Amino acid sequence: MTYTLAGYGQGSLDGVPFSTSSFVFTVTADSATRQPRSYGWWIPNTSASMSIAGLGTFDLLSGTGTFVGTNTGVVGFGRRPVGLNLFYGPINPAFLSWDMLTPIGPVSGHAHFSSWQSSGGSLINTTGGILLFDDGSTTMTFTAIPEPATLSLLALGGLALIRRQRRQRV
Repeated sequence: MTYTLAGYGQGSLDGVPFSTSSFVFTVTADSATRQPRSYGWWIPNTSASMSIAGLGTFDLLSGTGTFVGTNTGVVGFGRRPVGLNLFYGPINPAFLSWDMLTPIGPVSGHAHFSSWQSSGGSLINTTGGILLFDDGSTTMTFTAIPEPATLSLLALGGLALIRRQRRQRV
């Protein structure tokens, strides 16, 4: 699966502050590594990159994961191994039954930055330096789509179903 988290935030990259800017995190994860948690599901990300307007696009070198709280209807992004959340939100009833194995979104809503500068967590290292967002609120959009290989399999399955239905009608 590919997950995207898009919103606005301010912070610093490699010690250089940036004002409120649009950002997009794009992460990929192998759904076979999905892990149950007391709150829902967690998947460690296999890769992650981020783009911040005016700064560029960078790969995340620190381990991260994506989660859904099926008890609260919230999605988020955090440190790996399972640790402090970096984003949580948006909150939406659609996430109450989402299993992280199927496409969803885009879903937008209120979200929070948290624990970016917590002394209890590791720093998020990127190819552009240490990334820190200021804790606070934002509006965020979350989307989950299957990887292109999965989409191809779904398309082939759909074509086979259509062909089968046509044969049954003839």
